[in-house]
Amino acid sequence: MLVWIEIDPKRLIPNESITYLNFEQMLNRNAKIAERDKRMVLRECGCERGFRDTGKLGFQERKDWLRERECRLSREGRLASREKRRYCGEREEIVLRGKDVCEEEVGFQELRATKQKELHGSQRRRLGISEDGKQKGRGEKREMDPKQTEVSQTFERFKAALARNDFDTSTRLLSHLKVLLTGFRSLPPLLGQTPNALHELAIARDIYEHAVVLSVKMEDQDAFERDFLQLKPYYTDASGRLPQSAQEYPILGLNLLRLLVQNRIAEFHTELELLSPTALENACIKHAVELEQSFMEGAYNRVLSARQTVPHVTYVYFMDLLAKTVRDEIAGCSEKAYDYLSINDARQMLLFSSDQELLAYIKEEHPEWEIKEGLVVFQKAKELAPCKEIPSLQLINQTLSYARELERIV
Repeated sequence: MLVWIEIDPKRLIPNESITYLNFEQMLNRNAKIAERDKRMVLRECGCERGFRDTGKLGFQERKDWLRERECRLSREGRLASREKRRYCGEREEIVLRGKDVCEEEVGFQELRATKQKELHGSQRRRLGISEDGKQKGRGEKREMDPKQTEVSQTFERFKAALARNDFDTSTRLLSHLKVLLTGFRSLPPLLGQTPNALHELAIARDIYEHAVVLSVKMEDQDAFERDFLQLKPYYTDASGRLPQSAQEYPILGLNLLRLLVQNRIAEFHTELELLSPTALENACIKHAVELEQSFMEGAYNRVLSARQTVPHVTYVYFMDLLAKTVRDEIAGCSEKAYDYLSINDARQMLLFSSDQELLAYIKEEHPEWEIKEGLVVFQKAKELAPCKEIPSLQLINQTLSYARELERIV
């Protein structure tokens, strides 16, 4: 709604009325204003009768008119509160000075656009406002530097080679990626504050997660341990800066399973103590914990049957290694406890499903065992086992020496 008020500056004297030149006739000429809106404006001014009679408006009535207008704008919610006060204050000052007044109902977006054009260059850059006055949204990505572009392209080639099980190409590309990652200062252990720190951390974590999967596919335990140690800081030090990865718990469970396969029980429990209660409730972590409990209890049948219920496909490799570890433990105890066993008893004890599997295991792992008349004989293995002599006299002398030293101290 547009209202044009013409004021005669010569007649603007304090405590005297101001003559508005034919205000009602001007409203009638404005075709954009409906009759109802014109009556509402005059009624809000509180001077409809005064305009019809004399066409004059006093000083106090002018102030009342501006106050009523500010209240109406506040009710309509078209302007922010600060902008409304500033807008109406300027209009009042212009009226009191006797200048020509042009009141426009300016929307908040128009005022915001006007302010953006007046911003200083540094403020525009800080707020992310382009030259045409448009502000960049949060979803718009920053322009990537050449290093990030090269890393992203190489990583895509690495994932494609890993998907088709091209291990030579994958290994070569992984080595190149690790070299490129050394140029990012935002990665652990520096964790520097760079403009693209979050993107660099995310892509580096993704690279090391795929490196762990590659080591499992290649059945390389040394590479697995090396890649996991490089990945671990992203799950600990950078956990507050990155969203949680979907591969975090499966990989942590894989590491626990690797320690269990290598019989590194102390390190297994150390890693377990570092996990949060939420992680301990995850199926991948619980699977490794239950395996360790069954292994310590000697419930080897539960350990071997757990292969059928692995929570992730990458667990199959370590489950096969764990089954071999379990059979080696059973075989070592059996040859110490028995002189011989029947083939049927040995097959059940070593948890094989057929006699052929048992014979293949004996031929490959324990060639010192003998198969005679349907029996597995361990006598030859006992004879070949080295017999270590215990240095009893030396141990006695050392114990007595320690006792004498303790007596002197006390």
